[in-house]
Amino acid sequence: MQSKATIKYEVTSAQTIGCEVLPNERVLEIRTYRIRPGERDEFGRRMTAAAPMLARHGIDVVAQGPSIEDAEHYVLLRSFSSLGEREAQENAFYEGDEWRSGPREGILELIETYHTVVLRSSADAVRTLARSLRSDS
Repeated sequence: MQSKATIKYEVTSAQTIGCEVLPNERVLEIRTYRIRPGERDEFGRRMTAAAPMLARHGIDVVAQGPSIEDAEHYVLLRSFSSLGEREAQENAFYEGDEWRSGPREGILELIETYHTVVLRSSADAVRTLARSLRSDS
């Protein structure tokens, strides 16, 4: 019997980890997904379709797309002005009806695992990264 993965979204506040974002810095979130075999292209289509929902919640998608190394991995890069903003925007998005009654199940069913890393970066570096990773360049 195949088990269904349960994914819990949890954001750690800036106060908890003692990380301060300075003026002209951004919080850069790098999330990698391991996708079920043979489903990465479909996952990409579903993530691309869901991107406008993230934008409506004020979440800046820097880039997203498949790994060039293998056929199972996909990456999503997002940018926030602070850890507090990240926490508030992600909580509002993932707890909202638009996500829960929309593409949530269709996206989660394709994910085997995911991992998130959060870094500080200059705003200029985030903009340069966004330009360099565009699929149309």
